[in-house]
Amino acid sequence: MELDLGELRKPDELAMLYELEPEVRDIIVEGKGDKNFYEWFISEGQMNGLVKVYAAADRVYLPDSELIENGMIAGERNRVLRLSNLLSTMKVSPSSVRLVIDMDLGSIGLDPVSENPYLLYTDFSAVELYAFNEKTIFKLLRVGLGAPDDVTAKDLIESIQPALVALFIIRACLRESRIGAKMPPNAIEGVYGCNDLHGAAGEVFRLALDRVPRQRREGVTRESLLADFCRLEEMVQGDVRHFINGHDISVAIIHYVKLRCRSVFNAEGRRVLQAAPVLEILLMGLVDRDGLKSYPLFSSITAWLTGETKVGLV
Repeated sequence: MELDLGELRKPDELAMLYELEPEVRDIIVEGKGDKNFYEWFISEGQMNGLVKVYAAADRVYLPDSELIENGMIAGERNRVLRLSNLLSTMKVSPSSVRLVIDMDLGSIGLDPVSENPYLLYTDFSAVELYAFNEKTIFKLLRVGLGAPDDVTAKDLIESIQPALVALFIIRACLRESRIGAKMPPNAIEGVYGCNDLHGAAGEVFRLALDRVPRQRREGVTRESLLADFCRLEEMVQGDVRHFINGHDISVAIIHYVKLRCRSVFNAEGRRVLQAAPVLEILLMGLVDRDGLKSYPLFSSITAWLTGETKVGLV
């Protein structure tokens, strides 16, 4: 029996679809959570054509093996990036599709960045960083969590920001070591609220290396990882939202709130918010839609949505 792939297409099949049905307009993003966020953003806007938002795994068939063969790390970000490059070689009309990916480690030169008419990047390291501001977190504290007035968004952000940046760099160092070292599951909490972030990073590196067999470490040591940490740390300049992992934010907020007012999570209906993925969904739901329009990414999406449905390559 033939497998029903639904709306999933190979890149060349997508190119053909866009050519034969110019009214079809796709926005393809990394994951299902991203899909929900961008779908919400476009839901109230004016649109030309039949616009639909897809998670990459639901729209394009590009196996991990093909990414690896082309020197890319397997994952949804590179799947979207690879698709954008393929569509460019096929000369698909830019009016048919936009692909959106997180900047991730591109801010420190460790993730590939490509330029073509289809590809858009988040203005910060990840889509979750659009929620990392006082206005959104104030709404989370007051409306979502019912935190007391002395727990302010400004204090929360200033308190967790150094640890978030440190975690971003730690992850970069572990990934770039290329030995399969992962962030230990219980090590993250040790970085939050720590006065010695270099010491905390060193402990994370030690724990990560302990889980990698010695014969696979390829000369990577705690000291070499710390040296990489210090080198990358010097690249952190300007808006720190370029240097924060999106999924760390909700974990850090939960940690901070528990330290300041643990009783918040004892209230009826709020216990579930102690789960970071749940709190993240709530936080993203509190982002101000009109405020997003001032960012280049969302300005570009808006301009594309309201543009002509069929134009030549730019």
